[in-house]
Amino acid sequence: MAIALSSFTGNAIYVDTMIPYMLLRGIAEAQPFFECLERGEVLAYTSVLTFDELGYRLILALIKDITRVLLSNSYAIKKRKC
Repeated sequence: MAIALSSFTGNAIYVDTMIPYMLLRGIAEAQPFFECLERGEVLAYTSVLTFDELGYRLILALIKDITRVLLSNSYAIKKRKC
């Protein structure tokens, strides 16, 4: 069962891929959780497979971002008259 990071009140948690993904992609909801980790208020567990999936998801996000820019530039070029 998934719960919002803001409602987590325990002292240990398993960190799956989406939590560091959110931090690395700049999603604000992840920042307070990682600040708790840095202060030692929460003990986090994860696995090497989490980092493998994180790398994969970040590569997919990069491809998506680049494709979005290329498509928007392509559309802008097609709209130009000259």
